[in-house]
Amino acid sequence: MNEPRRWWQRLPLLRALVILLGGIIAEKVFPNAGLRTPLLLLFIGGTCQLGMFLYGRFGKIAYRKEYLKHIGFITFLLGCAWLYAHLRNPRAQKKHLSHYAISGAVELEAQIIDCKKRPGKSTRFTLALHSVQQRIVTGKLWLYAEQADLGKGMCIRASGSILNFAKKDTLQEWQQNAYNRGIDGIVYVRKQSSAIEITQNVVSQKRFLYRSQEYISEVFHKNLPDSLACFATALCIGEKEGLSKFLQSDYTACGLSHILAVSGMHLGLVVIALQKMLFFLRKKVRWQALLMIVFIWGFAFLAGASAAVLRAAVMYSITLAGPLFYRKAKAENGIVASLFILLLLDPANAFDVGFQLSYAAIISIFWIYPRLYQLLFFENKILQASWNLVALSIAAQMLTAPLCLFYFKQFPNYFLLANLWAIPVSTMVLYALLLLLVVHPITWLAGVWKLVCVFSIHYLNLIIHKIACVPGAVSHLPNFNGLNAVGLFLTVYFLMRFAEKQNAARIIQTALMSMLVFL
Repeated sequence: MNEPRRWWQRLPLLRALVILLGGIIAEKVFPNAGLRTPLLLLFIGGTCQLGMFLYGRFGKIAYRKEYLKHIGFITFLLGCAWLYAHLRNPRAQKKHLSHYAISGAVELEAQIIDCKKRPGKSTRFTLALHSVQQRIVTGKLWLYAEQADLGKGMCIRASGSILNFAKKDTLQEWQQNAYNRGIDGIVYVRKQSSAIEITQNVVSQKRFLYRSQEYISEVFHKNLPDSLACFATALCIGEKEGLSKFLQSDYTACGLSHILAVSGMHLGLVVIALQKMLFFLRKKVRWQALLMIVFIWGFAFLAGASAAVLRAAVMYSITLAGPLFYRKAKAENGIVASLFILLLLDPANAFDVGFQLSYAAIISIFWIYPRLYQLLFFENKILQASWNLVALSIAAQMLTAPLCLFYFKQFPNYFLLANLWAIPVSTMVLYALLLLLVVHPITWLAGVWKLVCVFSIHYLNLIIHKIACVPGAVSHLPNFNGLNAVGLFLTVYFLMRFAEKQNAARIIQTALMSMLVFL
């Protein structure tokens, strides 16, 4: 069977993904439209389809009228996507906190879904509301407390006062940022010891997950100094509690924030390690694929199941599941399918910055990296491996740079130098830390191996700090806006499209036209 000539014809889910994204964006842009507009689109699209069907039954549809069938069908699907995004929007629900004028002293019941310990300050808990004043109310709140026996998954009853962001006329900048991230308010609890009461402990399934995370953190804190243990915990399971702000700023200045947050890079290293460990199942491909999928999802949930990890887990699972059905899965289909599934599960992912950066990076790697890598070839294996890393770093930055400039107004100038150093070393550090978890029960071996971990982490952070302190490490562009980002995306797109045709004149012409929009 011949391959489709155009790239979008090789991706069956791409059309459905575009329509789903259209519905999600429409719900975001028109939040007050309610159910009327999507239902109107459903009615218009359905009526058009029915009319064309009846017309075709009694007469032949002219070729010039065929487009009406497609318009009606697309309108109907867009209405379905918009309606689905509206129904999945928590703030559109009737029982959401934003629909109530609740403020002041209240008694509430909620479940702790996240906690962030801050050195020298109280712990910030993220709550999923169950009820307020014995009235069923949904929403997410922040609660600040110093109570040591509170943890993820617990159901609590608290007495305090609520600051409802939706009912406040003016919000401070940090409050507006919290509201944009899905937080609906803050709970200020009373200072009495009985202000927070645990009503239900963690369920058994989640208890195992949380205890596993706690075990990993305890192993690192027993074998490593506190500062290095926090770094090791962030590298392995994505928990940044206690991580130095200066260290985080160094990694941000070098464009290496993805190293401190468990992402597709970490999961890819785990997949490589699993393939080496399961070498004895090479002839039993189906069993090897099944075991790898189980390990991948175990690691994903252990690492907190963030958007980046879920994206990589779904993509790797789809790719590895090919042998289970005697088919060869393509990475491009895995990317589109994972994006479609994650947006279907939670449409709010489309506006998560980390989610956007994660997919921009992976699309860059699969689309731009092969073309860059083929530009140069070295007979020396070390030079070829270095060029491989350089091409990979440049490709990953080409589509993430517009997003970084738009959201953070800065760009790491020495990202290439930092990646050349940090990627291979952080890979070795990750494998060393995973091995420390394995040998921890053997006291004497763990005592020797922890010295290797301490030296490698310290050396990695020292070089990153030196690179971040070089003058001009970061370029600040405070006036970079959405139009500039679109122009930069167009520049990259047209350059790559015309580079495929190897027409230098058209490449330069299109790049200059796109740069006009960018500037």
